[in-house]
Amino acid sequence: MNANTSSSTVNFRKEGEEDRISNLPDDVLQHILCFLPTIDVVATSVLSTRWKYLWTATGSLDFCDEMIRNVKMINYPMCNMKLMNIVEKILLLHDAPFIRRFSLYSSTTLDESRVNTWISAVIKRKVEEIIIYIFVEHSHLLLLGSLLSCESLKIFKFKGPSFFKLPSSSVFFSNLKVLHLFFIQVSGDQAIQNVSLNFPMLDEVVLYYCEWLNLKVVNIFAPALNRLTIAHDHHHSSDDYYDDCKIKIYAENLVTLDFRTTLAYDISLHNLSSLYKACIYIWSEDHLPHRMIKFLKGIYHVTDLTLFDGTICVSYLFSFHYKFVQSHLEKF
Repeated sequence: MNANTSSSTVNFRKEGEEDRISNLPDDVLQHILCFLPTIDVVATSVLSTRWKYLWTATGSLDFCDEMIRNVKMINYPMCNMKLMNIVEKILLLHDAPFIRRFSLYSSTTLDESRVNTWISAVIKRKVEEIIIYIFVEHSHLLLLGSLLSCESLKIFKFKGPSFFKLPSSSVFFSNLKVLHLFFIQVSGDQAIQNVSLNFPMLDEVVLYYCEWLNLKVVNIFAPALNRLTIAHDHHHSSDDYYDDCKIKIYAENLVTLDFRTTLAYDISLHNLSSLYKACIYIWSEDHLPHRMIKFLKGIYHVTDLTLFDGTICVSYLFSFHYKFVQSHLEKF
């Protein structure tokens, strides 16, 4: 440190002035650090001896490859490797027994085995929230079955080509409240074709471009579900694309529904007596109209209904019960 730097440091703090931030209790400082990206949090270790190990007990770990590229202009392969090395080193040194949130955002390609290792590590720390938006090296990441047994997990958001194999015919997510899945393939083996997914605490679900493979019937029980979004845009013109898989959703407390799909799967809704608002965009009227009719009958009790252009032909409306048409005609 040169004389000028030393002088400016002295002038920055008046003589005898107390360092109030460093004197705050550890739990207060760690809570403040939770609002910063983890790379910045680790950087505070150089401030003083007081801060050297403070970051190792923070409750949140948040990683993003953009911060690495902003620090130094490097190419994507270098950024990829640098990010993975940083995540692994921090997870190794981080010694908090509990992690509230683990988030990872990367536009570069990551190694799927290393990603699964990280997920396993945070699950062992009783993580409550996992948010991962990534690309993986071999096109699909095999999500771990240990996610199902993680009783602490309350929020799970995953975006990236991935594959999840159901371990049994009945799966129970005890405390999950928010579930967002993008580009996930869900599958059972040849012996498991009828499955039940139970979400007793689930409040919000977003399913974008998810596929159900080797399954005949999927029963989804979510008695506390409040908001449901399903989107599946596919440009296959062949009838072979339309699957025989039946997806039955039981959500008696559902209030808001956003549904945009080709009805590639036979989706039906049950016990939606609390449904208030529904936005429906179905563009499969030239294929399997009976699926459309059955689906729309499931939202009979809706109060505020929006049907987007091209959703159904006018003739389909008259296939509904007369009361349904009469009560909603003014909304078209």
